[in-house]
Amino acid sequence: DHPPGLTQEDLAMLTSMLVSAYHNASELGDPIFVIRAGLSNQNVLMDIVSEDKVELWLSYLSECAWQYCEAATRKRGYFVKQITLQDLAHASMSRDRRFFAVLGRSSKTNEWLRPQLLGRMIMFNAPSWMSL
Repeated sequence: DHPPGLTQEDLAMLTSMLVSAYHNASELGDPIFVIRAGLSNQNVLMDIVSEDKVELWLSYLSECAWQYCEAATRKRGYFVKQITLQDLAHASMSRDRRFFAVLGRSSKTNEWLRPQLLGRMIMFNAPSWMSL
């Protein structure tokens, strides 16, 4: 499934150039989102798919997670929050400014609309040039 406004071609680019997906949930029900930054290709993605469409996709993913967390929270009786695992193996120092601008706008929207969704982000396999 995907949001209105994205073509099948957009969706194919988004899912192949952004290597990230939900992978099950913790024992407490928290959905686990895994990002493989070093395997993603934001430069190619941003050359082909517009910033608006990338932002729409990120908002769609957040909305799906929020709906899951909201339902799980009501069912379980305690807050269920997303856990994000960011694998930085093979991550490059060069960053696409367009992608990070979109990511920043999406993050600000989520902070405003869904502060209860913001759980824990765990980064691992950081390259030697990166300090966390």
